[in-house]
Amino acid sequence: SLEVYTSTLNVFRRSVPASKGPGDVTAEIAQAFIKRYAADGFKRGGASDARTYPRSSKTVENMVQRMSALWEKMKPKYVATNPWQLVKRPTVPKT
Repeated sequence: SLEVYTSTLNVFRRSVPASKGPGDVTAEIAQAFIKRYAADGFKRGGASDARTYPRSSKTVENMVQRMSALWEKMKPKYVATNPWQLVKRPTVPKT
């Protein structure tokens, strides 16, 4: 669990390097991060010319859930509100 949350925060920090901490993340920053995260895709290989695959809506929704859970754990000591609760979540098709 700690490894998953550490990895999640590292992805966020790489995408939003101007963030000074959890207290300065607003709903607008959170929504922009999720939009960028969904659009960027991912690579399975480490080569510079490796194919980029799109992220599924379930992967994006999982990221929102993880970030929201982290912010809930930080309340009320480090943050006043959870901006991830206001993020529009993608529609995940039923399997």
